[in-house]
Amino acid sequence: MTVKDELQAAAVEIFNSFGSLIINATYIQDDPAYVPGGNLSSSATEYSVRLLRDERRAELALATDIPRDALKYMMVTAELPIAAKIKDRIRVGTDVKSIIAVDTDPADAITLLWVG
Repeated sequence: MTVKDELQAAAVEIFNSFGSLIINATYIQDDPAYVPGGNLSSSATEYSVRLLRDERRAELALATDIPRDALKYMMVTAELPIAAKIKDRIRVGTDVKSIIAVDTDPADAITLLWVG
């Protein structure tokens, strides 16, 4: 087992220890496709994800354009079969919000999502 594998396993174990705080949500990937004739159609693919809300107001060093009212969530990277990206959406209950920033840790174990 590599160091990266061990860090990812530890992140999952720590994440799971917050059992009562975990939010079950839906990750919505919009996949626009070109249709001959000039139309752009969009199909959405949904994935179940588990999130933890981070209430800290730490600033994101690489992006200063994140609004102060943006919500910050953490998720286990390996639980989403695709790479999280900006402009995809997260649905928590009936509330759907767009992802405005994505960051991962060096071990690629936890993904941080800012939604607004």
